[in-house]
Amino acid sequence: MVVMLYVRYPLSLRNVEDLLTEFGSTDDILDVLWAWYGNDVDERCNANVLFISSAHGGGVTYVWPGGRWTVPGPIDGSLQAMLDAVSAALTDYYRGPEGDRQRLFDERMVGAPVFDEADRFGQAVAAHYGLDALPEQLPADFRPRALGSGPIDMRGAI
Repeated sequence: MVVMLYVRYPLSLRNVEDLLTEFGSTDDILDVLWAWYGNDVDERCNANVLFISSAHGGGVTYVWPGGRWTVPGPIDGSLQAMLDAVSAALTDYYRGPEGDRQRLFDERMVGAPVFDEADRFGQAVAAHYGLDALPEQLPADFRPRALGSGPIDMRGAI
């Protein structure tokens, strides 16, 4: 029975994070992170955290003590715009929802920042992450002690 459930519902750390982002609290997320990364010496931190993660159904979700908000609307356009902007700003190639596209930079300059692209990149990030609407969603007196972000993968990257 357990094997059958595992095959039907594989629970990697990434799957658990998806579920907790959609249904859990910051306490739940930190409990899982503590179980995975914690040690016997350090004290578990409190849950006064703004946790930012990809949403299970796509997009971006913010979770804070007592609340959550998922950036509304389809994200394919904003994600593609953000990846196009970071590709231009960092002279590199980031593949997005639209798939492969022509590289429009000199291959010898890969990784060299293009400062003229900074504003476009900042605007694309703000649009994708819903940064203009986020303050309206958070409690007025909320002052997180830290930001946490996902996704979490099995190699330990957060």
